Amino acid sequence: MEMTLISADQIYSHPDNPRKDLGDISELTESIKKQGVLQNLTVIPGHWMEFEEYNQTINEYLENPTEENLQKVDSKFSPEGYTLLIGHRRFAAGKAAGLTEFPCKIAKGLTHREQVGIMLEENMQRNDLSIMEQAQGFQMMLDLGDTEAQIAERTGFSRTTVRHRLQIAKLDQSILKEKQEDGSFQLSLKDLYALEQVEDVRERDKILKESSNSSQLIWKASESVRITNRNKSEKKLIAMLESRGVQKAPKKAENEYYSGKWERVRAYGLDDELPQKIKLPQNEENLYYLRMYNSIYVLKKVPQKKETEQERKTKERDHNRKEIKGINKALYKRMKDFVRDITDEKICLKDDSVILETIWNLMFELGVCVYKSAIYDFYCGKPQYECTDEELNMAAEYFDKLSTQKQMLIYLWNGTDSCLETADWRGQYNEEKGGKLLHVCQFMEQYGFTLTEQERKVAEGRLDLYELPDE
Repeated sequence: MEMTLISADQIYSHPDNPRKDLGDISELTESIKKQGVLQNLTVIPGHWMEFEEYNQTINEYLENPTEENLQKVDSKFSPEGYTLLIGHRRFAAGKAAGLTEFPCKIAKGLTHREQVGIMLEENMQRNDLSIMEQAQGFQMMLDLGDTEAQIAERTGFSRTTVRHRLQIAKLDQSILKEKQEDGSFQLSLKDLYALEQVEDVRERDKILKESSNSSQLIWKASESVRITNRNKSEKKLIAMLESRGVQKAPKKAENEYYSGKWERVRAYGLDDELPQKIKLPQNEENLYYLRMYNSIYVLKKVPQKKETEQERKTKERDHNRKEIKGINKALYKRMKDFVRDITDEKICLKDDSVILETIWNLMFELGVCVYKSAIYDFYCGKPQYECTDEELNMAAEYFDKLSTQKQMLIYLWNGTDSCLETADWRGQYNEEKGGKLLHVCQFMEQYGFTLTEQERKVAEGRLDLYELPDE
């Protein structure tokens, strides 16, 4: 490579320099004022005249590498001047120090891919790039034809890290930047890795945009993954049921489910492991499947007798009460998922005396009883008498490792079961139970939990399924 002094006004920044923020150059500027530039810059002959248009056309070229697009890129390149490859901070600090020319090595014959690789490797070695800049740089290398393995080999990062960074690059960069600059959010790698678990990139962007803090982001991401997995299980289960001749239930079946018009034959939880084989009663015909909350029910019609108006009203009231309890049961399950994310340390909830006191007050308000059965219900998802000895030992070992605060959270969740019947025997809103349920939800919302609009209406007594109060 040639070595020469080049005028500052003939040197141009590289449009694909992975380092977008040069950081504080004041100290380097003072050093250059005293000692000059001690290390040369590296440049290539020529420069791109319009960065914005260059970036646009190079992307078009990468997506559709026709001869015409290649000419578009070439047309933005001028043989005059030099493009900076290595030494962007020194160049900026030198100009700030008043230098008018710089010692440079001139590298010739480098492809665009080689230029990007050199800049990335240089910045990686100096640890000069932020996580987001690494992500964008790796994506650029991928777009230019490198594989994950080649990127890892050239940059010194593991393939796992490269894969993580490339997932970050898929996010909407404007939303990502906004969250980075939000001091109250404190976006971390843990948050970004949690987003990776969400398959749909658009859903990742939506979660990132709508989350107001780290805990809420991780909760929303975990919930999204659970919903995706349930939907996959639903498709598989429905295919198995339809292969056995089970039909989709009519729309009215959901509203009639608690009315006595349908009998439940089988139930399959969508969070549970799917059965290898569907077992149905022999010689049973005209079976239907219905998705409700997080389960698929196999139903059959029950012959109906003519009912009086009073019987109809009673059935409607009982149906609405069961529907409200069903909504609260689904909420209870989601609250368990949230607490489990905390106890598994997916969501960070620091041990804090104020939080501990709040949990204690809520437990006192609910009248929570501290029984070992709560541990098994939480960890194993079933009553103690249904657990094997191995499951009981695993649950006890898991619980013993938790802090007092996390153990109390489990008991708080378990105690919330006592206030799920927010509709009383008349079908009217039970203010006492509804208020207790709402208080627990409001506490959890401070740390990332979210209520659906329907769940909030149930807890606040605003859902139209409730009977109006007696006048």
